[in-house]
Amino acid sequence: MINFFKNLFASKKNESQNHVSSFNEQQEKEEDVQFIDHGVKTINLDNIIGSVGKYHDFDSQFRPKKHVLGKRFQDIKKAMREGKPLSPIQLYQIREDFYVLDGNHRVSAAKELGRFDIQAKVIELLSAKNTMENLLYIERFKFYKETGLPEKIDLTEIGKYNFLEKQIKKHKKH
Repeated sequence: MINFFKNLFASKKNESQNHVSSFNEQQEKEEDVQFIDHGVKTINLDNIIGSVGKYHDFDSQFRPKKHVLGKRFQDIKKAMREGKPLSPIQLYQIREDFYVLDGNHRVSAAKELGRFDIQAKVIELLSAKNTMENLLYIERFKFYKETGLPEKIDLTEIGKYNFLEKQIKKHKKH
């Protein structure tokens, strides 16, 4: 029953927003940001929610709108089906969300072909805005950087990542 309401809410949200999210709108909400170059990484397509400049060209599921469909899009899909190498897309990251700087058609084609991830050069905007969400995200970011742990650990209270990091260091010494 809970999933029913989640899906209902998600479909209502998608109906009200007939395009992917705008990076520029989200960036304006952030304050002082630090840019971090993460290089090329494999990114889950579900985490790519918007575009820097072409957000009106794609619907909320990153499907191209009719005026965007064309030979270029078909050529990209064909190359992907044939396994031809394509250059990594370029993304901006704000917390867990990604916005396409270059490669909107490749994202759309990959989703249409049922792919789950894509190679991308990622530049993260780490916000210094003093919100609970940002403070927790920054703490989590520092935790992974310090510990080098590959697993995803989701803690929900500020200070818990620092506590866990101290416990790990204590355990290593022991």
